Amino acid sequence: MGEIPGEMQTPAVETIMAYEQGALSDEDTVALFQRLVDTGLAWQLQGSYGRTAAAMIRAGLVTAPESARYDAMMADPFGPADPNA
Repeated sequence: MGEIPGEMQTPAVETIMAYEQGALSDEDTVALFQRLVDTGLAWQLQGSYGRTAAAMIRAGLVTAPESARYDAMMADPFGPADPNA
C-alpha cells in the first residue's frame, strides 16, 4: 500500500483510488480501512467510508479507535435530532 511520509502515515491517493475501482484484495481493503480509522480519515471522507469503517469495526475486522469522538459517533451516527444540541 502506498504511503505519504508523515508522523502518522496516511493512505496514498493511489491506494484510495484502487479501492474505489475495486482493485484491492480483501486483505489490502481491511488494511486501508484500519489506516483510515487510525488516522481519523474514515470519519472525514465521504459518508460511505465512515459507514464501511464502522461495519468493519462491528465485524471485528478493524480495531476501533479509543476516543470520545468515536464513541459519540457510534452512539448516534446521524447526529442529534436537534441541530442546536
